[in-house]
Amino acid sequence: MALPERPDEFINWQLLAQEGVRMELDADPILQRKVATFTKVRSLMMMKNEEIDEKVTIADDELWAMYQQKFIPRLEVRIIFFSSADQAQLQHEAVLAGTLSLDALAQLAATDGGPQLVETKWVRRPQLREEWLTALKDSKSGDLRGPITMDKGALLLEVIAPEDQGNQEDFETLRSAIQDTIREQRQAELTSELVAKLSKKFDLQVDEELLAVIGVSPLDAEQREKNLITSTKGDIKAAQFQAMLEREKSFRKKYKFQKEEIEELKTRVLNSMIAQTVISWEAIDRKYDQRPPLQGTVNFYKRHRVVREVEQRLLKSASQLQPGEAQDYYVANQERYTHPETVAISLIQADEELVNMIWQEVNQGRDYFEVVKRHFPMGVGIKQLPINHFQPEVKSVLASMQPGKVSPPFKIGENYAVLKFINRRPQAVIPFIQVKNELRQQLAEQKLTQARNDLLSRLKEHSVIALDEGNWQKLHKKLAVQND
Repeated sequence: MALPERPDEFINWQLLAQEGVRMELDADPILQRKVATFTKVRSLMMMKNEEIDEKVTIADDELWAMYQQKFIPRLEVRIIFFSSADQAQLQHEAVLAGTLSLDALAQLAATDGGPQLVETKWVRRPQLREEWLTALKDSKSGDLRGPITMDKGALLLEVIAPEDQGNQEDFETLRSAIQDTIREQRQAELTSELVAKLSKKFDLQVDEELLAVIGVSPLDAEQREKNLITSTKGDIKAAQFQAMLEREKSFRKKYKFQKEEIEELKTRVLNSMIAQTVISWEAIDRKYDQRPPLQGTVNFYKRHRVVREVEQRLLKSASQLQPGEAQDYYVANQERYTHPETVAISLIQADEELVNMIWQEVNQGRDYFEVVKRHFPMGVGIKQLPINHFQPEVKSVLASMQPGKVSPPFKIGENYAVLKFINRRPQAVIPFIQVKNELRQQLAEQKLTQARNDLLSRLKEHSVIALDEGNWQKLHKKLAVQND
């Protein structure tokens, strides 16, 4: 966004915000809920950064240790995949018998009994499935192992390079992924510790007997109103937990997640609910919104919501169109919705000799476009434009011509020209139905802008506005540097 040269729009924004406060719109319950939600979300972000993100540090030796544990040893293999286990077994036996080389097998077409896919890659022993580990046990370069049966076929494994313990280059390709894994583990550990600490702080208790009933059989009215979770900050009823449980079950069913035992699902949903609840309580208790840096952000957001409320209450009605207003404007300004008359021509500009030659050939009865094609193998385009868009010399020639005719040679500046008048399209009015929606939006925006300007004019009449020009210039220079 371009940096404004003057603070006029900011001044206007402040005037609207002050008017909203004067009208006590900042006390509107709906507005306050929006501000509270914004504050809660930003407070949670602040606390996450403070309690978790800033406490996660990862040393290089930790990265290397995970690399050794999770990614090595490794070995390079050629994976040869077949659509059926029988075909894989048949070709495996052919290689072992010496009637087919591995390279020939890899290049054999699938229609001739060859593989569907051949891929060479490094595989990492700690990440391999049991059947791969068994097949590759004690393998060496050149070995062909398998077949290993898969869901939709089977594969053979050719060992290209024996096991190695990795190296710095391989480690660097994995550094970012390893770092992310360790960070996620630390964040999960710190979150768990924080939830435990806050649960103790808020004396959070779970009614285990009531929990055992939920999800097993329908709750009666009395059970639904019982508190499943109690604390010094507030309570959560069984009905609330049951609703969240049902939402989770529906979500997992809709997106075809693996079915989960009810007790596992309940534990996971309960832990999630407790974590979200106690962390939200703590984030609000820390009153981040009452000190920098969040304080300024929340105050700005609150004034922004007040301005939007002013515009909604005082200006939106002014932008409403009266019945027939759009059509009246359309009729009164029909020239704006009229396509002008256009003509299509083929125009040739060249030296006098060539232009005269073309004219003579056409005048003798030859087809204009065949003549043009002979002299201009790449062709000459056709222009369809409003007549006023052509040069004065062209307009003058067209004034005395009929469609289908070819003009005698004439001059355009220092050049010679000849043209064929192809057709004329008369001006046409665009039907109202085609422009109605766009026109209504345009008129509403114009009326809204005018109403906003009128309101600002009235507010300025009753305000004293003083701008410290020196401070504005300093701020402008600072913002310009930040924008570069």
